[in-house]
Amino acid sequence: MSASTNSKTIVFIHGLFMNPASWDTWIKYFEEKGYKCYAPAYPFHEGEPSELRTSINPNLGMVTFGQVISSLSEFIDKLPERPILIGHSMGGLAVQKLIEMKKGLPESALTLHRRKEFLVLNGVFLRANLPTINPLKGNSVYLPGIKWFNYAFCNTMSMEQTEIEFNKFVVPESRNIARSSTKMKAKLILKKPHDPLLIIAGEKIT
Repeated sequence: MSASTNSKTIVFIHGLFMNPASWDTWIKYFEEKGYKCYAPAYPFHEGEPSELRTSINPNLGMVTFGQVISSLSEFIDKLPERPILIGHSMGGLAVQKLIEMKKGLPESALTLHRRKEFLVLNGVFLRANLPTINPLKGNSVYLPGIKWFNYAFCNTMSMEQTEIEFNKFVVPESRNIARSSTKMKAKLILKKPHDPLLIIAGEKIT
């Protein structure tokens, strides 16, 4: 696998409740710029979001963050060159882990999912996250409603706009990916030297 920093390959990594469909406009933009783009799905996330919502695979509930990283690592290892990695939310945490594993290039960019080192247990955080990580729900798959999606994802959009985005993109999710994102498989060695990262943060969705 080439170590060149002039890679023309990009791997987009989606976050929770999303799948590769969430990157369609990004892929179109970068392919027009001459890049070869990929958006691999987490295990059991492949397919049309509407179909995934109506036909939920029970195996999805067992998927962990470690399995997501293993799946993404295997995908990247099959590419002809080391790619630029772009991740959003949980995909941002995945990018950090993959960079630590030397799977991506210094140009990699991401918006971050919170790490356990920066855990904030305020009311907003709990309202947005507790429905997913609720320990009383076991390994059941979580399919959120439009009201929760508006609060947690689309907080500057109207409910009508939120419903459009929900129908286009939202997929059911494994509670265990979020739960295990604070465990050893997701732990980052902060003192270990790594390639530079471009980190983009956003306060509001527009």
